[in-house]
Amino acid sequence: MSMPASRIITVSRLLLIVTVAVVTALSLAPIRIDGPGGTDKLGHLAAYTALSFFAVFSLRRGGNVARRSVTVIVLAAAYGILMEVIQHFVGRDFDLLDMAANTAGAALGTAVGTGLRRIVLGSRSRARPAAERQGDRRHGMLKDQEEAESR
Repeated sequence: MSMPASRIITVSRLLLIVTVAVVTALSLAPIRIDGPGGTDKLGHLAAYTALSFFAVFSLRRGGNVARRSVTVIVLAAAYGILMEVIQHFVGRDFDLLDMAANTAGAALGTAVGTGLRRIVLGSRSRARPAAERQGDRRHGMLKDQEEAESR
């Protein structure tokens, strides 16, 4: 028994909200989490992978898959940059490598989320080939001409 698409989207939106709250809290907390040899970057990668993964599943069905993917990556990366900038003002370090890990996580989560979304929701771009769309326009014009001639 599979879960309806609307429920998957709703659950994903809730998980996205929780993920954003946790990432924000951890990013702005006055604590320093440094692992040996920069392993904290794995935490950044994981956090932004989850964030963008849930973002992909949170979007409505349809639309251009490539445009949706680029939008999620750009917004998640911008959020990561914003968190790094704000950290400077709350006594934390601004780190370019953290931003790189955030962006890599955003790209990874978007790629995995997009692929899995296609499998789970059957979500493909609703965009049709230009020739097919052109045929619809021609058909519409012919129909309009026929209606005008019958008057």
